Amino acid sequence: MLMDDLDPAQVASLDDLARCLRQLRLRADRPSFRLLEERTKHVNGFFPGTRIERVPLRRSTLSEVLQGQTFPRKGFLLTFVEACGVDLKADRQWELAWDRLAPQVQYQDHEMATGNLQREIDELRQQLAEAQHRAEVAQAQADKATAELRALVRDGGNEAPIYTLRDLNQQTARIMAEIEKSGMPTFITSNGRFVAIIMSLASGQVEARTLAEMAREIERRERA
Repeated sequence: MLMDDLDPAQVASLDDLARCLRQLRLRADRPSFRLLEERTKHVNGFFPGTRIERVPLRRSTLSEVLQGQTFPRKGFLLTFVEACGVDLKADRQWELAWDRLAPQVQYQDHEMATGNLQREIDELRQQLAEAQHRAEVAQAQADKATAELRALVRDGGNEAPIYTLRDLNQQTARIMAEIEKSGMPTFITSNGRFVAIIMSLASGQVEARTLAEMAREIERRERA
């Protein structure tokens, strides 16, 4: 469509519609957005032969519509056209142009929304993969450090048990039994560091509840 064309029947895109509306405004002696807003402030009623209501024209929306940034509601479009001097009872081309464009714009909006959603999903997947990788690296480092600590204790002739804080949280009852059986100081590690020593004072005095509470307290301090 040429820049000086004004034929709603040829409108095939949002840009075409915006160009036609700008030409229509120009032919109506280029009323300002303020004037159009004032002129339609109190409009009401339906357009002839329709159930479409007239609506006030807001300056911000006028600017977006005439720049092709926003597809207007049908009532907005017809109110603008009428305010620019078009007899809508005699000329239904503008209404038909809107009807022709609406499915296209709705499809494009759907495609854009779908694309945005897919990008968000891809970003979340990438973030999850990175978080899992960091967790795996941290766990590998912790396991390596624990193994080195175990080896260090064995080399020194000391067979004292060593457990991770995760072990203590997940297998409290088993660890309780092993501590009582060994009668030796038990080392607790977190991320490869010694964080606690458990001593069994007498057989049967190390309770599962006590160990669980101690594990939670150690974990709380580690996070602080």
